[in-house]
Amino acid sequence: VILFVYRSWGRDLSLNLEIKDSLIEYCGVDNLILLEVPRYGNIVNEISKALVKYSISHVIFDTRVMLTKNGIFNIIKSLYQCCFLSNVVSSAGATVLCGLTDVVMPGYRLQAELLTSRNGVAIGWGGVAFSEVRKFRHSRKVGPLFHPYSIKILDDSERNSVPNNREIDVAIMGSNYEPRGEFIREIVPLLEKKNISVYLNTSKDLSYKEYLDIYKKSKIGFNTNWVVGKKHKYNLVARNFEIMVCGSLLLTQHCSGLDVYVDEGQDYISFD
Repeated sequence: VILFVYRSWGRDLSLNLEIKDSLIEYCGVDNLILLEVPRYGNIVNEISKALVKYSISHVIFDTRVMLTKNGIFNIIKSLYQCCFLSNVVSSAGATVLCGLTDVVMPGYRLQAELLTSRNGVAIGWGGVAFSEVRKFRHSRKVGPLFHPYSIKILDDSERNSVPNNREIDVAIMGSNYEPRGEFIREIVPLLEKKNISVYLNTSKDLSYKEYLDIYKKSKIGFNTNWVVGKKHKYNLVARNFEIMVCGSLLLTQHCSGLDVYVDEGQDYISFD
């Protein structure tokens, strides 16, 4: 029986939705317990109660569920909770599977290390390879891994990956964080000046199917791999794979994690 834990603010995130659907397909709906914890609710108490109520074999969450309010006291409290949760889950005979959305960020890396310190496994969702960041004190880690998509989504994308009419030249989607935002503000006018049609959406207001459909209609899917606020750091984001699975040409920044899976110049085009 799998316990999948997420915060209320992450209820509709594509990462959480696809992990949930994948677990249902793989483990069966009767073997999955969903635990939604309020934004600043006591996650330790909620997981502890679930471990007593159900016969749990694995607890799955992403390090973002441990995000806390600002302030040194709250940060220390969050790290303490990571240690405590590791002991609680291990004592119940269960295993922690902890995904890292961004292993580059030292806070996420430390939280994941603490959460998995007893018998857990840290999973690098994309990001950079573990070999490129500060080492864990244990070796129970894998990555970079592309987070699981449900069979339903993959089948739908495969059936519709090459539509008859790709009416959009270049699709640019995703959050408008810096330095990505500045770069997009510069490149879009240049493309439009060359009469290259651009679909631009940085508001993340599309359903997941609508999001994929845009790439199915696009000749080129444009992507950046910058770490938020870090102009010289890169991490592997899921959009690289979403563009390719929709049959669009991936134009993306080079990052080492991507070359674990595909070959530059053959499967995608890089830029700097």
